[in-house]
Amino acid sequence: MAEPIKTKPKTPTPSGKIGRLTNEAMGLVGDTRQWVDAKLRLFELDFEAKLDGIASRVVAGATVVFMAALALVFGLVALALLLGDLWGRQSLGFVAVAGGCFLAAVLIHWLRPRFVKGSMGVADKAREERRALPASTETKQLSSPTNGKQAP
Repeated sequence: MAEPIKTKPKTPTPSGKIGRLTNEAMGLVGDTRQWVDAKLRLFELDFEAKLDGIASRVVAGATVVFMAALALVFGLVALALLLGDLWGRQSLGFVAVAGGCFLAAVLIHWLRPRFVKGSMGVADKAREERRALPASTETKQLSSPTNGKQAP
């Protein structure tokens, strides 16, 4: 046979000053809970708004980069065709444009620390600062607390 569910009998709220004080305390707890819930919801909405702003900037930036890359590709193809027409062989135009792109890539690689500030330069500076710090091989042993008494 199943055991009956034991329930706690509801205690009546006290009357008088203690009853009013209890009711006020319960109301204060409820108001505080609502305030915390409202603050959490506000934080959530602010976070969503910031995230939406970041996402829209990323999409806009990616679109600009994609369109610029597409324009660069078409421009380089047009330049290669133009040079090929001038020199009488289309392949020479494409070889010349490919060589120019390769040369630009090599120059950018060599000039990168000065050309792109804040990327590789930061890592190089941090590495140099670590080398400049004196290496401490000595470990210090802390003494035990003496509680105001002098150690012998």
